[in-house]
Amino acid sequence: MNFTREPIIETIISPKDGYKLCVRNSKVAGAEEFFVDAIEVVSFGNSFFFRGIERPKPFLVPVSDYEIFEVNVFGIFHTCRQIIPVMKEQKSGHIINISSTAGLESMPMVGAYCGSKHAVRAMSETMFKELREYGVKVTTVFPGSVKTDFFRNSPGIKPHDNMMSAEEVAEQIIFQLESSSNFVCNEIVFRPLIAKPKS
Repeated sequence: MNFTREPIIETIISPKDGYKLCVRNSKVAGAEEFFVDAIEVVSFGNSFFFRGIERPKPFLVPVSDYEIFEVNVFGIFHTCRQIIPVMKEQKSGHIINISSTAGLESMPMVGAYCGSKHAVRAMSETMFKELREYGVKVTTVFPGSVKTDFFRNSPGIKPHDNMMSAEEVAEQIIFQLESSSNFVCNEIVFRPLIAKPKS
């Protein structure tokens, strides 16, 4: 999928259909449409974007404050509603919900994004307390800045070597998934030791 200009969001497909976005590559009537996976909402300054995972590379699509909650909060809510009954019945499972350090602290100008990530923390903590007696683990991950491709689309934030690597964050999550059945870390915060770019 190669957009000739900034992708234009048309609609959010209902949660029942998997939280996909329908986007067009221009405002021209009849322009070709694409259905893409929307896996998270990210914020850069005063702007919010869907983060897509379509190949050949991820891209960002502008969204509204309401849509931030649709993806970051209700996406997790509806997914967990589907899998929790199965895990409770089998008396095992491990849910990993990705929040952000923005879910631990609030910042000016990004209230909707921070609010959505705080909501992820609250939902996850409730799930942890409700499901532990069924042998189901719930872990909330709060990553700080991670060096990924979507930072290349930000006018104010550029990827740099002091950001964490996605591989390192993933390794730590896998470590939790491989822990013994009676061990759980219900909240994990990942931050770069030195957050600013190297001078």
